[in-house]
Amino acid sequence: MQPVPDHGEHSYNGSGKLEGKVALITDSDSGIGKAVAIAIAFAREGADILI
Repeated sequence: MQPVPDHGEHSYNGSGKLEGKVALITDSDSGIGKAVAIAIAFAREGADILI
């Protein structure tokens, strides 16, 4: 695919706003991709993740 999609996995730098926090991410039968994207963003901000 051109241009290559940027999902932030290399370009996004977190600022540590969630350092020391825990994020519990729940989801139903659909939207798991969105939940994973949120988990990546939370982790980049310093949160521990539980999916």
